[in-house]
Formats: sequence, C-alpha cells, structure tokens
Amino acid sequence: MHHVRMARFQLERGAAADVVERMRRDLVPWVRDLDGFVAYDLVVTPHDGLITYSIWRSKRCAQDAAGIIKKWIDDNLADRIVDMELHIGDLQLTERRAEPEVV
Repeated sequence: MHHVRMARFQLERGAAADVVERMRRDLVPWVRDLDGFVAYDLVVTPHDGLITYSIWRSKRCAQDAAGIIKKWIDDNLADRIVDMELHIGDLQLTERRAEPEVV
C-alpha cells in the first residue's frame, strides 16, 4: 500500500509564485531521489495557499521524507510561510484517466 504526505501552506501575501519556483527548482529534483518516491504534486489555491501531495511506497518512506522536506522548508522558506499543516496517511483510492498521447 502506498502512503501519502500532504501539506497545506498559507504563505505571506504575494509569495506563491516565488515559493513554487523555488520548490520546482530546488526541492522537487531532490525529493525525486528520496527512497520510496512515487509522485509529487503541488496545487496553488486562492489567497496565497499551497497544497503539496506526495506518494511514497511505504509509511516509513513517507515519514522519512516528511522530516527531510520539513527541514528543507524550514531552512529555505520559513520567512514566506504563515502557517503549515502536515498529514501522512494510507492511500486508499486513486483513479486516473490515461492521458492521450500528444502526437
């Protein structure tokens, strides 16, 4: 069973574009190499909010990644984050439509 690390962030006003770029450039390539990585998604919500959602091959991998990612965020983005909420849980259901190939 896969496990999910989900985090909700409230950013300081106007910080979303910068935070997303820093995460895309610096965090995501690094996270991709962590043990048990399956997927990483980031959603920008209204009013300077972000939700990140990552899938891991085991609970241990999700928990280890959560600690590593939290340290990176504390070291690199703490000045841009107003509030953060973190959850780790079992992935119970996933459904995805296969995207048609672009020719």
